[in-house]
Amino acid sequence: MRVWVIDDEEAVLAMLGAAIEYCGHAAAAFREPAAAEAALTAGEAPPDVVIVDWTLGGRPALPWIQTWRARLAEARWVVVSGDPAVRAALPEGVEWLGKPFHLADLAALLEAEA
Repeated sequence: MRVWVIDDEEAVLAMLGAAIEYCGHAAAAFREPAAAEAALTAGEAPPDVVIVDWTLGGRPALPWIQTWRARLAEARWVVVSGDPAVRAALPEGVEWLGKPFHLADLAALLEAEA
């Protein structure tokens, strides 16, 4: 399974990437949506799962998610946020992973797809 992580915090990218790979999946990390878009445009295989932080660069990621869900329609989308109110604001079909979370929660989320 290919998992893309999009988060503007380098430490979060490193931690999630290592955890995803530990679970036996391929991980690609991007600090901003434009970098993920560039990878796809350059021919990188599309992800099976996209994990994206709710806020990127101080702005909500929702507009980007809504646009890219159509392009990556086969991917599962997961938003990570520490604000439980975000869960209610997510479009149908987008999952929520609340911060802080245990790595076992991430593993269970990934295994639910496999």
